[in-house]
Amino acid sequence: MHLSPNRHRHILVAWILVLLGILLPKEASVGRVPSWWRPITASGSSYTSVSYLPAVSGGVPIPAVSNEESAFILSVANGPASEIQGVYSDGLFSLRVVQQPNGNLDFVNMTPGTATQFKAAGDHGITGLLADNAASGAEYYRLQIGVLVDVIYGDGSIKRYKVARIEKYQALDPYNPYSGFVDLKDGASLSAGQLFNRVYTGSDHLTLQTCLANQGVPAWGRTFVIALPQN
Repeated sequence: MHLSPNRHRHILVAWILVLLGILLPKEASVGRVPSWWRPITASGSSYTSVSYLPAVSGGVPIPAVSNEESAFILSVANGPASEIQGVYSDGLFSLRVVQQPNGNLDFVNMTPGTATQFKAAGDHGITGLLADNAASGAEYYRLQIGVLVDVIYGDGSIKRYKVARIEKYQALDPYNPYSGFVDLKDGASLSAGQLFNRVYTGSDHLTLQTCLANQGVPAWGRTFVIALPQN
């Protein structure tokens, strides 16, 4: 069955927000979960340097980029230097990045061509970019191990990552925020908190998250593309 955009958007981060005790009070109970949390019955480029950027930024060399990426950077680099404005993978996708509004940690922008920075990941020093699989999240499935992904900041600077692994999990109860998960690689069981810690804590990395559709259920599971910094 089809989920409305707003309902589908909430599911993308619903499993994270309640269980962690990070974003909601630890004493939160099932009875206090907002109504939208509850289960619902719904089914090869030529590379050149970017001429307008310095060769070195903060002592770190600026990565060489394609002409296409240079044009994309020019279109999105218009915010604070520390704020992510875009994410780009050559020949695969170019997405604008928006921030979650203050006090709205479940927000995921459903506009095609847009990803949303996950504030809870940032609180742990990790760059997390959410996208619904009914919108820009479909682009994440084009990534493979070894592919480069550039995160673009408001001043036009770039942080380059390389995809190191792709993890997929089944949600045992897709519309229940307290659902456990099963690692589709080895069958290991994890709680929501354990899964969050696996993909959104640790040393510096980029996590691209979207839902995994299966058996007619759009939020049957979760897909995480993990990329490690290259510069």
